[in-house]
Amino acid sequence: MVIPFDSDFAQLQPELAAEMLSFNAAVLGKDVPEGENLSEINSTLLEDVDESHPQVDVRQELVGYDYDGAFPLLIRYLTPKGLRGFVLAALMGAVISSLASMLNAASTIFTMDIYREWFNKKAAQSALVWVGRCCVPIGVIIGCLIAPVLANPRFKGAFAFIQEFQGFVSPGVLTIFLFGLFVKRTPRCCGVLGLVLSPIIYGILFFGWGDMAFLNRMAITVGAIAAILLLVTLINPMRERIVLPEQTKIELNWSKGSVYFGVFVILLTVVLYIIFW
Repeated sequence: MVIPFDSDFAQLQPELAAEMLSFNAAVLGKDVPEGENLSEINSTLLEDVDESHPQVDVRQELVGYDYDGAFPLLIRYLTPKGLRGFVLAALMGAVISSLASMLNAASTIFTMDIYREWFNKKAAQSALVWVGRCCVPIGVIIGCLIAPVLANPRFKGAFAFIQEFQGFVSPGVLTIFLFGLFVKRTPRCCGVLGLVLSPIIYGILFFGWGDMAFLNRMAITVGAIAAILLLVTLINPMRERIVLPEQTKIELNWSKGSVYFGVFVILLTVVLYIIFW
């Protein structure tokens, strides 16, 4: 048996690729060719294996990564045929809605926070709408240009890259939100401080401990920012407590059923974590 492998596998696992190359050469009774591109050398070695060595089987191919293939495999082998269409329809709906919300948010941020504030402060509403509409196709084009780059195995797939990138911003936003909501004497400077500390702390963890899971890095970042903001609040608290405005136009009372169902969802989530830990 000989085993081919692709260039991604050779790039991610060079030692294993060299070992597999030596193994294939030994099976075929040939010397290991010299060179740096192990995948091309192995492919050349196995070119005529079916004709020259009919007793040797090419069993499988080792790929360096296929992070985006897990979910399709689950649908293919675990989902009944009658339900595959519903699963794919739900998946496409989720992808399209997420894409639409991201494009809408990006165009709104550029239009209201950049264009109106820095380029045209007296822009009419029609002009703002036109700028926002132009931002959507530009965002799509930028996304199409970035997507092929994420196919590089060093990014570990698009999902992993997105989660890693969000780790530079989201921990600070979450901590600021929690402090603003529950700590009434938090000084206003903590908002800027949290946003500045988030990429710094997460960046140190990212470049210093790259093998750590991104969720653990985010948790450590949130804890570190919370500790710093708490220290700043204790040293320089606001003189008066922040009083949030009361909403009187919308009914905010909850029913007993919603409380019971919420507790049930929380308990079910805890059980799932315990089972699949």
